[in-house]
Amino acid sequence: MVYILGGWQSDFSKNWARQQMDFADAFAEVVGEGLAAVDLEPKDIDTGHVGNFVGDLFAGQGLLGGF
Repeated sequence: MVYILGGWQSDFSKNWARQQMDFADAFAEVVGEGLAAVDLEPKDIDTGHVGNFVGDLFAGQGLLGGF
C-alpha cells in the first residue's frame, strides 16, 4: 500500500464570479492542480479527502465532503 499526501490551495484573490466560475469549476481546478503537483493521474487515486475551512461563508456550502 502506498500513501501519497499532496494538495493544492486555491488562489483566494480570484473573483470567481468575474471569471464566470462556480464552485464546481474551482473545485475541479484545485483537484487538477493537486494531481499535477504530485505527478498523478485521476485513475491512480483510490480515495480522496476534502478539507473545508469557511466553505459555508464563501460558497454557502458547509459540507463539502460530497464532492
